[in-house]
Formats: sequence, structure tokens, C-alpha cells
Amino acid sequence: MIRFRAHRSATLGIVVAGIAFATGAQATDCEVYQKYQHWVVGADTPGRTQDTEFRDGLLYVADGYAGLRIIDFTDLFQPVTVGSVSAGGDASRIVVVGNHAYLCVNPVGLVVVNVSNPAAPFVVTVLPTGTTPMGIDAQGTLLAVAASGAGVLLFDISDPDSPQLLAVVDTPDSARAVSIIGDLLCVADHLSGLQIVDVADPENPSIIGSLGEIGPTRAVHAVDSIAYVTSFDTGLRIIDISQPTSPSVLGFVPMPGEGDMLGVVAREDLAYVATGTIGVHTVSIADPSHPFILATMKTPGTSENVSLSGEFAFVSDSFYGVQVVSIASSELARPRGSVDTPSWARDLVVDGNRAYIADHHAGMQIADVTDPDAPFLLGGFPLPGETAAVQVAGNFAYVMNSSVGLQIVDVTAPSSPVAAGSVTLDGFARAGALFGSYLAIAADWGGLKIVDVSSPAAPVVIGSLALPGNVVGIRVRDGLAYIAGRQAGVHVVDLSDPTAPVRITTADTPGEAWNLAFQGDYLVVADDTPGLQIFDVSNPQAPLLVRNVDTKGQAFDVEISNGIAYVAHVAGGLQVVDVSDPTAAVTIGGIDLGSSTGLATNGEHVYVADGAAGVEIAPVQCPVTASVENTFSDGPTRVIASPNPFVGSTSIRFALDRSSRVEIELHDVRGRRARTLDAGMLSTGTQAIAWDGLDDNGRPVASGVYFVRVRTKDTILSGQVIRTSPR
Repeated sequence: MIRFRAHRSATLGIVVAGIAFATGAQATDCEVYQKYQHWVVGADTPGRTQDTEFRDGLLYVADGYAGLRIIDFTDLFQPVTVGSVSAGGDASRIVVVGNHAYLCVNPVGLVVVNVSNPAAPFVVTVLPTGTTPMGIDAQGTLLAVAASGAGVLLFDISDPDSPQLLAVVDTPDSARAVSIIGDLLCVADHLSGLQIVDVADPENPSIIGSLGEIGPTRAVHAVDSIAYVTSFDTGLRIIDISQPTSPSVLGFVPMPGEGDMLGVVAREDLAYVATGTIGVHTVSIADPSHPFILATMKTPGTSENVSLSGEFAFVSDSFYGVQVVSIASSELARPRGSVDTPSWARDLVVDGNRAYIADHHAGMQIADVTDPDAPFLLGGFPLPGETAAVQVAGNFAYVMNSSVGLQIVDVTAPSSPVAAGSVTLDGFARAGALFGSYLAIAADWGGLKIVDVSSPAAPVVIGSLALPGNVVGIRVRDGLAYIAGRQAGVHVVDLSDPTAPVRITTADTPGEAWNLAFQGDYLVVADDTPGLQIFDVSNPQAPLLVRNVDTKGQAFDVEISNGIAYVAHVAGGLQVVDVSDPTAAVTIGGIDLGSSTGLATNGEHVYVADGAAGVEIAPVQCPVTASVENTFSDGPTRVIASPNPFVGSTSIRFALDRSSRVEIELHDVRGRRARTLDAGMLSTGTQAIAWDGLDDNGRPVASGVYFVRVRTKDTILSGQVIRTSPR
């Protein structure tokens, strides 16, 4: 059972939706992963995603040689490409003004696309730029194109179908990026640093200031009187341009050895820097003289640029398409404790206060996890070859190994485990599932093996079944084995006669099925790059695919507890997915780790086999119905909806530190008001206001993300809620 503790404290905290948020060092046995910065969803594209711009629920993507892509994010978790058009070359940067998108396209130049009908965009004009166009920005009817060695080209776009060249700014080196702010144009001019151009008269621009010696500049974003400039391999500089003739560096965030600093965007007190293979840095710029990195969000590919809309960042992730990150917080969720292992932690099982770890070339390791903040190794059992998985029952561990096959180990004394018995197998024992006195083993190319383990000292193979694909994961329920067969999908096998298992059916998956878990009558499959595939198996003879959940990286393992799926990803760490309604499953958070390939949960903690890092331990997701002490801070903070996502209705929950008249507004991702709820005068304490999913005209709102604003006389609280379609 999950325990949850909440304490009165002087530190900032609030109880909303039955969940306690706290910024102090308060102990809890569960976590609210939604409240952290986290990866949300990815949208694959056919080309190399290099830049994006979000407008009215649509994301416009400069997708390399695939041209312009337009993706509808009305349903954040199920993005859909609605239109595309070739740009005739490598589309690298984009800006959208009104019904037109302007693209930098190498070697073509400036390409203008009419996007008035997003489903059928078309090119209206192409203007050569002479050299490679590398950056673009617009303000009003002025468009600036950074054209590398040709400097900066200024266009009048009052007639968007026929832009007119106004002037060319000859910069000292190679113009890589531009940002217009009022009458000033800031240019990242590679080796000549930052150039500042007066464009009050765009037909007669002039360079009025510069700042060299700041490294080979790559990107620039100007806000108010500040220019945020990245250099290729050094970091982010914050530059005061209030005196444009003499700009000066206010602050610097070094990012040495971290790949190319490619794109930057700043908003309020935060800047987001795309850093290639490292991911996206969130930088505090509240004090421009002392900026610092708050968080780093890894992405599956190479982050090239970032654009913002509301509480989301859209990351141009090169050949991995668009990655969407929730930036409502700048804090990342982190594990509680870890324990290193001699080799490479591949998988594990937890029994009581012990974790039994399949440690690749070091056999099985046993760890004491009584204190999740300070786990430690108790002992180990070395084996030749590769150890892939462990199962435990009573005083015996069943270890699956490439050389031995099945090794049964007596773990009565965990500091000195001893061999009990073993049996060789045809194939590589990858995973196993105990049922009765039998162990069903997924033996890779060797198919399914059924081993009688009633006598641990003398296990014996009593049945086998050849299966298509590489058999690598297995679960047994109600006399049936559900087997992950990688490229072959999921096999369903009848085990009513263990000596003669029979395949009933095979359900194909789009990726490679590595592992699986149950949520009621649904089977959740870790399917490598395509993420999670969810099947309705109420009729095991005809599994029905009902939902795909995109995941960050390659989904290798999945465990489910209390309606929450915990997913292990190679290069993606731990991902947390709400599968309480499997047909509307959504990602709610996660933790960036190393190379995670296996995990286990005991209902209170999640234990992740994280390769060279050993085992990482994290809290489980808090249930929204957790019973907690009704405490709140000296002032209100934010809003939570429960359930979230929802189908019919949801409860909008928040806390007030004083009696106030309250009005709640809900807006869609395009900024359109969907509903206003007049809650009237409410008293001090935790509040809950129901929303039936209808708009102000009594019509059901569309599926998608809705931003919630709770207004009082003195404050505005914010949050978000997701409405999904009914089955």
C-alpha cells in the first residue's frame, strides 16, 4: 500500500486534488511527476527537423529536405500532420506571419508558402539569397534573412506573395541568425560576434554597434533591451543592448564540451538553449549578471532549436522530429537512491526488502533496499556468459543466463547465496514467469521453454514451443502466456498442458516487442521506438490494439502498479504513464537516467536497472485519491484537475489563503476561451469546482489541452487539464 505523509511547515506547500506539493525537504513515499519539467510526446517527421513555430494550435516545421510540415497539436498527446509541401531544398529556419510561412532553404534561398489552408499549403514565391540562408525573423512588415556570407537581407512583406528587397546589410563575417526588436536588428555574425543594426529606416540600415571576442556566434534572441547569444561550443551570453552603440556582456553561462549551442529562446526569467546531443538547458536569467543552468532535458536526437507556446517547449530534434516538453516547472524529478553493481544492471525483481539484479557479466547481485535512500549490495552469485533476468519465489532465485540456461540459487542467506540446481536450454534465456510449480522461459531464438521447478535441485524441461521472432519477454495469466517476440509482435500461448503449449494467436506491433504488463483486461507492450502499444485482451484469441503512447527513446520494459505504467527506456530513463484508462493513456512525467533496460515496482518505489549506473530507486506516482492532511501555505500557488486527463467531467482543485470571490476561465491551445465558471465567494482552504467538459454554449469541447486560470481579486492561479475522447 502506498503511504503518503504531509506535514505543516513554514516552507512553501499546497494541497490540491488530494496531493501535497512541497518545496521544502518533506518526506513522502510517492511523487507527483506532473509537477516537474518533463518530456510529453514526440511527433516524427520524414526529414530533419531544424526549426518550428507554433500558431493557433498548429506547429509549422522546417523539416530539412522534406520541406514544410504542419502538425495539429489540438490533442497534445496525439499530434497529426495535416499538411506538407516541398521547399525544393533543405528547409532550416521558419517564421510565420499571418497566412504565410517564410523558410530559409538551402540552396534555394527564401521560400514563401501560403498556409491559409493548412491541409494544402503551396509555394507562392522563391527569392534567391545568393549564399546559404541560415536565420530568419519578422516584425510587422519587415522580414530579415541571415544569408551567411551575403550578410542580412531586409524585405518588405506587406504583400506576402511578393516580398520586396529593401536593403542588404553587409556584416563583417557570416550572418548566422537574426532577431528584430523595435528599431534594432541583432545579428549573430559568427566570428565577428554580435552586430547591432539600426533598421528604423529599413531601406537605409546601418551597423551602429558590435561586440566581438565572444566566440563563433550561432544564435540570437532579443527581448526588451537584452540579447541572448549562443556560441558554437562555449555557452550563452546575456548582452545589454540598451545602449546599442556600446553593447556589453552582463552575464555568461559556460557550456564547454557540450556540443554545439544551436538555438536559444528567452521568456520572462528563463532561457532555453538547444545544445545538440546534450538536449535542452533551462537557464535562470532572473539576475542577468548571474545566469545559471537549472535543468537539462535530454532528447532522443540532436536538439537544434526551441520554440515556446504556453507551458510547452517544442524542440527541433533533428532526425527524431519534434519533441514536446512541459516547462510549467524548471525542476526535474530525480531518483532517491542508487546502488552500483559490478557489471551492467539489465533487469531486476524486488522481493520484500531485497532486490535481485541480473547484472550482465557479473551474474546475479543481491541488494538490501530497506532504505531506498541508501541501498547497498549484500552479496552476489557469479555466472559465466550474460545474465538477463531473475525471478524469485520463497528462498530461491531463478536466474536466466546465456551460458548456463536456468540457474536456481538458494538465497536464504543473501550474503552467501549457493547453487541449488540448473538446466541447460536450447536458446538464450531472456525472461521468465513462474506459474504453479513451473517456470515459463522466453529463450530468444529457442522459443518458449517450460521447466518443472518443483524440485529446485533438479529442474527439468518438460515442454517447448518454437515461435517466430526472438522471444524476449513473458507474462503468464489465467493459464495463458503472453510473450514478447520482438519483430514478431506478441504471441498468446495456451499453457493448460505445460508439456504441450499451443500458440493461439500472434498480434503484430509496429516496432519490436520487448516486454509487457497487464492493466485489467489490457496488455501494455514495450515496443521499442514506437513506444507503448496497448491491446484489449478480454478475448485472448483476438487482441485488439486500442492505444499507442509515444515514448522518449526505445521502450524496453514496463511494470504497472495502481493504474500507472513505469517504462524503462534505453537512453531515455524512466517514463511514467497514466494507464488507469488504457484507451486514453498519457505520459505524465519521468526521470532522465542512463541506459535503462529493466525495472520493478513494489507499489511504493520503482527500481530501475540502469546499465553502468547500477540500480536507481524512485518513488511511485502519487494516487490522486491519496488521503492527506489539509494544509496549505501562506499563499495560493497552482491548480490541479482530477481526473486528468478526463472524459466526462473533472474537478478543478486549488487552495485559498483567504475568503475570495473566484472566477475560473478555461482556454484552448489557440488561446480561445472555452468556458467561464463563476464559483462565487469561497472560503479559506482547499476548493473543488466541477467542470462538465462543456463550453459556454453547452456544447462538449474538443479533445485536447485546456489552460485553467483561477482568478481572485489579488491573484491568478494556473494549471492545465486534458480532455480525451470517450471510447
